Amino acid sequence: MRQTPMRLLTLAFLFASGAAAAQSPGYLAIETSTPEALVVADGVVLGAASEGPFALAAQTYAVALVEAGVGWDARRADASAAVASGETLTLALDLPVRTRIESLPLHAEVLLVHPDGTQEALGVTPLVLDRPEPLRGRLVASLDGYADASVAAPEAGGKVALVLRPDGATEADLVAYALPTQRRNTARTALDIGFGVAAIAAGAVAVHYKFQADAADDQYRGTTSMLRGNDDLRDDAIRYDTISGVALGVSTASLGILAIRFAIR
Repeated sequence: MRQTPMRLLTLAFLFASGAAAAQSPGYLAIETSTPEALVVADGVVLGAASEGPFALAAQTYAVALVEAGVGWDARRADASAAVASGETLTLALDLPVRTRIESLPLHAEVLLVHPDGTQEALGVTPLVLDRPEPLRGRLVASLDGYADASVAAPEAGGKVALVLRPDGATEADLVAYALPTQRRNTARTALDIGFGVAAIAAGAVAVHYKFQADAADDQYRGTTSMLRGNDDLRDDAIRYDTISGVALGVSTASLGILAIRFAIR
């Protein structure tokens, strides 16, 4: 069928209009209580949340709000965002509340006893928990051969340390064991050596796991790494870094006890 010039012009206009509409960007705005946090869409950093809305091609994105100024273990919140052409999508995202739970000795089972009495198994120490809301209730740590230790869950997140005592031991027993008394010199020397060995061993463990954490982080972030962005690597890095931190704390505590023992002799 013969096309008239006017008909051809009309078809060309409609085609051009449709193409322009298809290429028109949409906009993404993030509503959050931490406006300094970074907005990431499909792995690309768009900027701080306060700098939005951000112009994006119309499609569905994996969006993350990431804590600013923190290394590989930064808190983050994830969501999916369907950005439509010519429209602004406002997404409400807040960073999770992070609670670190550590224990001495390590590998204690931790329960959260809710205010209504129900219990929730959280895992084995050391733990890093990211929750939308703060933990509420009491944290109870248990380990074979030790009496349970408990503490109120922190209302605003943060670090919790639980010290478990051997079965049958009292707080006074632990203090007597940790600090010099009127025991004979041989016993005091043996204790000094024990604390020194503990400090050295814990320091070595801290260094070892710190290197492990750095290696995992390098693979997770490396631009040439085949495992770049692998969530398992990120979890490994967090776990290694947490163990390193606990070991460093044990080493520091052992050295501190040694210093006190020498000072009060």
